[in-house]
Amino acid sequence: EINGITLEQKVTVFGQVPSAFSPNGDGINDLLTITKDANITIEIMIFNRNGKLMFTGKGNNLFWDGTFEGRNADAGTYLYNIFATSDGGATFKQKGTIHLFR
Repeated sequence: EINGITLEQKVTVFGQVPSAFSPNGDGINDLLTITKDANITIEIMIFNRNGKLMFTGKGNNLFWDGTFEGRNADAGTYLYNIFATSDGGATFKQKGTIHLFR
């Protein structure tokens, strides 16, 4: 707030974070892909229900194929944390769940 005027800037960080994917090799929805707006760098961390880190990635084009240490991860619900940084240095955070179906 400046001189009684509230300034607000709305920034869309993620174009889409899917709620589910099915890495079963049928060629349909096999990857969890994070889409984003331009000029945003993202980092994602995916955890299982016990809090074990299953996947992490940082960059501009991120996807998870549903594996952990070379083996298929179990079907179920996973938690994610997404951190984003704009070219201008603004930071954002988003948490949620993703369902993995086999």
